[in-house]
Amino acid sequence: MAETAQLYRGLLPDTDGAGGAGVSALSGIEVSCFRPEEWQYRASERLQALLSASRLRKLAGSFERALRADRRAETGQDRPSHLSELADALLVARDADLFADAEIRAAVTAAIQRKEGRRVENPARWVAGASAAHRFVHACGFPPELAGTRARSRPDPLQTVLPPAAYRRLKPFQQEVRDQLLERLDAPAPDNRAMVSLPTGSGKTRVAVESLHYWAHKLLDEGEQGRVVLVWLAHTEELCEQAVASFEDVWRSHPAGNQPLLLARFWGSYRQGIDRQEMRDRLESEAPVLVLVSTPQSFVGESLEGWPSPAAIVIDEAHRAAAPTYRSIIEHYGEQAAIIGLTATPYRREFDRRNPEAGTEELHDLFRCLIVADSLGDEAGERLKRLQDMGVLSVPISRTVSTGITLKVGEPPPGEGLQQQFNFDQELQQQADQTRRRRIVLEELLRILEEEPMARVLYFGPSVLDAELVAFMLRFKGKRAAAVSGATRAATRRAMIADFKAGRLDVLCNCEVLTTGFDAPTVSHVVMARPTISQVLYEQMVGRGLRGPEFGGTAYCHIVDFEDRYRERRPILGYEQFRHVWIPLEDEPEHAQASVGLLVQLGSGDVKRYARNEQKVAACRSRPVSRGLEVPVVVSLEGSEKGALQFIAWNPEKQESKYRRRYELSRERPMLRTRLEVPEGCELVLQATTADPRGHIEVRRYDPRLGDQI
Repeated sequence: MAETAQLYRGLLPDTDGAGGAGVSALSGIEVSCFRPEEWQYRASERLQALLSASRLRKLAGSFERALRADRRAETGQDRPSHLSELADALLVARDADLFADAEIRAAVTAAIQRKEGRRVENPARWVAGASAAHRFVHACGFPPELAGTRARSRPDPLQTVLPPAAYRRLKPFQQEVRDQLLERLDAPAPDNRAMVSLPTGSGKTRVAVESLHYWAHKLLDEGEQGRVVLVWLAHTEELCEQAVASFEDVWRSHPAGNQPLLLARFWGSYRQGIDRQEMRDRLESEAPVLVLVSTPQSFVGESLEGWPSPAAIVIDEAHRAAAPTYRSIIEHYGEQAAIIGLTATPYRREFDRRNPEAGTEELHDLFRCLIVADSLGDEAGERLKRLQDMGVLSVPISRTVSTGITLKVGEPPPGEGLQQQFNFDQELQQQADQTRRRRIVLEELLRILEEEPMARVLYFGPSVLDAELVAFMLRFKGKRAAAVSGATRAATRRAMIADFKAGRLDVLCNCEVLTTGFDAPTVSHVVMARPTISQVLYEQMVGRGLRGPEFGGTAYCHIVDFEDRYRERRPILGYEQFRHVWIPLEDEPEHAQASVGLLVQLGSGDVKRYARNEQKVAACRSRPVSRGLEVPVVVSLEGSEKGALQFIAWNPEKQESKYRRRYELSRERPMLRTRLEVPEGCELVLQATTADPRGHIEVRRYDPRLGDQI
């Protein structure tokens, strides 16, 4: 492993006191990337004692090939990985699920019989946490953690929920949305449809469940229905379980509730386990309200003949609702049931800043009404700002890292079809999954962890293999990292997420499995190395870090994006569309190819470019601020001998400037730091000029605590 140390010492900054991970800079003695007190350290030693490098190499597969490519690119050495590297790599990739792989179990048992002359019974079927798994792991001489964790005992498919418990009152903006939703639920068809839109982390699931609780009791109390059936659809099992938990919480705690609820888990194998007759009997005898929580695939083929018609169907992540499966459900039940959608991103195709309505027509035809909290403001940026001021959402502090890597992808799609966008995203991910780019990402992750030791970083990589490699390399530098994927067992995934939430892991790496259904309010950084043109997907990913302190999250969340070059026309990426909604600045150049004289990054926004006008001045203006702001900035001159920037705080009501400041820049003094002060009710106006029309001035917010740009 000494050569690997050289690789990573060139690849990464040295880390002193890494707790035993890596290779000693003095002795060059091989050690594991795990700490001696960790069970993975002992497991790696045992694997090395039993299996040859060639056997481990075969078991590691693509992971070892990618690791070898990284080494070759950095050092010019093209050699197979050492025994210790291979054993560590297997454990990083599989973690406690190592022996769930029948090929690995067979290799270990064969090696024990050959080397130690004893026979170990290999379970024909691996059941994690079972006694057979523990006997096997013990007999093979591995740490007990590799026996795995038993899956949680499955709850009954049918569950009766009784009130009450401690009740958490909705916030005023949530009550406002609830009241609008109740009006729609009461309306006759076809006006009983609506799309509820609240940002990720602001409690839209809770609002919808509490609305249904009130409405179901109202229908029963008024005698309109003797039984109420509600259907909740979500596209993943994690989201289904979150909905079940929310219904259980509301029904147990709401002070106005006195009707029992029958909850039905109606997805996957649960669906096969439900006795339909028992469900009907319990609906008749013990709980007059039935909530059927299901995936659309499980629900679409189910016949509810002989049942009370669903009073309402709720579709979570409803920006997907124009897909054929959802459409067939809506068309079948739309005449008899209220149809309610929930989403943070009320558009199916991608956001077009030149025509904000583009892409929403299909969803508008399905839901007909968009419910938002009007008290939060008319525009998306204004609503987000107010939720941040309330502490409901954290404030994103965005930063873009230039990779210098050229991605050889074709022309971006015109934005008409989801399949085209998906295919283009696949191209982007394949091109981004490369050694040079991974090194740049890794350096950024290590910089974050060095500067902020208490950081909790959620990492999205371009592939599962990339996520595993990044976790391995971070481990090698003594950082507490793990990778999770769709192949990770649910129990192991829950254990990793629990470690991350509890602070036992610094970085949790994945490709897309944590996009939805994952809740860790203490995320301080989201590192986005996975390029996408989808604003919807991007918002879902970064939304994991945007829960504010009022809901148990953080006041600020750092979002790091990576900017690549492109062989063909550069696509508009998801992070740019996301920041376009969140940034307060409005004006943009009319022509993308116009001469750009001013680049600005303020608040949570991406770098925005402003073209020169006829007077050769590049300018931009913000909306009036609702409260006074003081923003630390770095101002820099590029590509010109001289330049000037003027700040103006303009009061639109009084039609006067509160103050003006002008800064002269030159090649001798190309950069300065200052603070922009914008009084309440004023607009911020920036005006830039440069002696050379090919030059520009850049204004970036920075964090004085870090002493660096953000």
